[in-house]
Amino acid sequence: MALGVTTPVSGFLADRFKIKRVYLLGLAIFTIGSFLCGLAPSLGWLIAARALQGFGGGIAQPLGPAQLYRAFPPKEQGTALGLFGLALVVAPALGPILGGWLVDLQIWRAIFFVNVPIGILGVILGSRFLVDYKIGKRPIFDPWVS
Repeated sequence: MALGVTTPVSGFLADRFKIKRVYLLGLAIFTIGSFLCGLAPSLGWLIAARALQGFGGGIAQPLGPAQLYRAFPPKEQGTALGLFGLALVVAPALGPILGGWLVDLQIWRAIFFVNVPIGILGVILGSRFLVDYKIGKRPIFDPWVS
């Protein structure tokens, strides 16, 4: 639910506060949420941490392809988005298999900890290599259009 609420607002936030900053913030929130999921001492804490994870994912998820689109010249955009799409196809296929295996081994918390080093690496590399784009005028938030 948190992912569904924040996804439509991510474009506005990116236009308002620069896409790189908002993307990296969303990725960092997702990573922190993943870490907290792995540490959750109870179901209530797990649900709250999952909501935080969804909040960050909802911000970062739609901005990734936008960053790719702007980072590559038109001739290379198809290849870049194709490689990105490959990850989007492979991850949902392997995720449940890996998750089920970790649950069978009774180390279900590792499902969440897998995201942490990847997220940290993404924030570090994104901070260094992503280009920051900002539109010319500040957008006005209109909840009926978003």
